[in-house]
Amino acid sequence: MRLARGGEVLVPGRKTDRVQYLDVRDLAEWMVRLMEQGASGTFNAVGPAAPQTLAGFIAGLGPIAAPGTTVTWIEDYAFLRAYPLRPKTADDPGGLIEAIPWVMAEGDELGHMRISHRKALASGLTFRPLLTTARDTLAWRQSDAVPETLRAKPRYVMTPEQERDILAAWKARG
Repeated sequence: MRLARGGEVLVPGRKTDRVQYLDVRDLAEWMVRLMEQGASGTFNAVGPAAPQTLAGFIAGLGPIAAPGTTVTWIEDYAFLRAYPLRPKTADDPGGLIEAIPWVMAEGDELGHMRISHRKALASGLTFRPLLTTARDTLAWRQSDAVPETLRAKPRYVMTPEQERDILAAWKARG
């Protein structure tokens, strides 16, 4: 969604950070197949099929980016953790610590994007191409299936104004 809007895009995290995601349609089709086969057990349903970095994810979304879109990487975890995007509370460390599909890969979250899906793959989990999921998500987001109020004011990790402020603070650091 963000790349399609264009302009300067903030990408939080290291280019080498791993990402995992799954199109809900792939999950639903696989679950139906499991039920039809009478399969049972515990599975980790995550994708993509092969490990992917954040840089690979962003590059894979390039075709949906608006013309003239630029990407600014902020790979400094300390800056991202400290930036006052949200106020720090007992339950929320504040800062920018996640932006789906990215989660800061340190501390308790170090293995968050390294979940093994071997058993799910062996049982038939398949994956649509990232670009297919992205294009279909954009089309859905702009459709009447999404309430007008949500289309007019989407709920994301950060607003466009917050993104501009973070980018300005990042650049002001020198």
